[in-house]
Amino acid sequence: MSRITRSLLASISCLIVFSHSATAQSPRIRPSTVPANAVEIAPDVYYMGKSFDPQSRQMVDGLAFVHRALSRQPKPNVAAAAKVKACYKLIGFPGWQSRESWSVTSAGASDISLPNLVGEVESAIQAWESAAGADIIGDYIPSAVPPSSTANGVNSIAFGNAGGGGTVAVTYVWGSRRTAIFEFDQIYGDNWDWTLGGSANTFDFLSVATHEIGHAVGLDHPGNTCTLETMYAYVDFGQTHQRTLNDGDIAGINALY
Repeated sequence: MSRITRSLLASISCLIVFSHSATAQSPRIRPSTVPANAVEIAPDVYYMGKSFDPQSRQMVDGLAFVHRALSRQPKPNVAAAAKVKACYKLIGFPGWQSRESWSVTSAGASDISLPNLVGEVESAIQAWESAAGADIIGDYIPSAVPPSSTANGVNSIAFGNAGGGGTVAVTYVWGSRRTAIFEFDQIYGDNWDWTLGGSANTFDFLSVATHEIGHAVGLDHPGNTCTLETMYAYVDFGQTHQRTLNDGDIAGINALY
């Protein structure tokens, strides 16, 4: 078998492994923060390809998760997900095996101070760790390295351009089925209004951050009927219930850790 043929088969195999649905393509606007070569393997979940992890010295896979405003749900002609028995889904990587530091590099135009953002992210991490009964993610350490859609070994969070198309936030996660999750990066859209608590025309940062940290620890979006879960794919102004993990969220994190 030629080298080209082996490479092609490996690429096809990887796409099959990460394909969540036979009808993955959706009518949503593709956020500009998703790399052009990324493949949508489920609605608002993109496979970004492989990268070399200098820590494990293995090739790892990248996934991008898009969190949208509720008004940007699929059009009526898009079939809704079938009712599911358990309202959680795992991204397919083993969980973190060592605690690693993270940083919030920019508050952007969010009108929330950097110290408050750090405190809210810490609360989001604590929600998942308490449910799992395990220490998963490390401590905050200041860094100037911005979030990136390419693996660089740094866990970065910032406000900025999340990509448009109703995108509230995007999270990148790197890992593989043979290694633990080893990196995450997050961008929160500073084109939206944010508060600590939410209001009629703003997003509650802690609610959205708890969802995004859920991706960072290994959870995917559940089915479209799982509207009460923190990991539900959509968020609306003023919603704060995502701060508190629901039954499916708790079952998911305990299935992984």
